[in-house]
Amino acid sequence: MNVHLPSTRKSSALTIDRDVARCHNNLGLVHCNLGDLEQAKEYHERALTILLTNLGPDHPDVARCRNNLGLVHRDLGGLWPNHTHNRKLSS
Repeated sequence: MNVHLPSTRKSSALTIDRDVARCHNNLGLVHCNLGDLEQAKEYHERALTILLTNLGPDHPDVARCRNNLGLVHRDLGGLWPNHTHNRKLSS
C-alpha cells in the first residue's frame, strides 16, 4: 500500500513567512509606541506585503495588519492612501 504524504516544504515556507510577517508587525507596534511612526509604517507595510502574498486578502492576519497600518496612518494625520483597502474592510 502506497501512502502519499503531502510535501511539508511549502508548509514550512509559509510558516517562516508568517513568522517573519509577525515579527515585522510586532516591530511596527514597538516603533509606534516609541513614537517613530514612519518606521512603524515601514514595518507594517512589509508585514502586509508578506501576508497578502502568502495568505490572500481575506485572512484574519491580513485584516489585523491592515488595521495596525491604518492606525499609523491616522496618527500620521491622514488616511491610508490606498482607499480600496479601507473599502475592503467595510464590505
